[in-house]
Amino acid sequence: QLEYARQRFVRIYGKSAESWSLRVSPAKAGKSRLACGMPRTLVEALQAAMSPLGGRFRSLQPYLMTSFNRWRNRLGAQPTWFVVAEPGLLCIALVQDGQWQSVRKLKIDADWPSELPAVLAREQCLIDCQTDCDRVLIFAPELPAAVNLESGSWRVENLLPALPARMDPAVDGSFAIAVGV
Repeated sequence: QLEYARQRFVRIYGKSAESWSLRVSPAKAGKSRLACGMPRTLVEALQAAMSPLGGRFRSLQPYLMTSFNRWRNRLGAQPTWFVVAEPGLLCIALVQDGQWQSVRKLKIDADWPSELPAVLAREQCLIDCQTDCDRVLIFAPELPAAVNLESGSWRVENLLPALPARMDPAVDGSFAIAVGV
């Protein structure tokens, strides 16, 4: 699986991906997996930066995986759109019975919540979704208010992290995953 992932990364990102550090999510045979990668030099630079501080990082994960692992108990078996927003990027994944059906990252602007119903409808068409999926879990900790989708028949659940009292959601929301709350 790792070599297949490396071939796909090289095809998408070019020869530089040949030396990247890659990870592939576990799954049973015949089930979908996710792969992530980053330049090995970045990992080494992070290790070098932590060393003088007397520490090391425990985990280095893409934001999607950290978010998914934090909220996976809320997904259940029914088909669910799992939406993760970060500055300038929106990751939209369709998950059913714990299996990845589709994952896509999109560049976004600040008005993405108003565009999300159309984006979800387009995603359903693009993946030729055989199952109607109206459930949407949104993790967007940097937004000042919960996302409400006004068009369509979407059932939205905003995933709001519980921050320690000393943290301000408007300022520190994006760190909620890092501090493990």
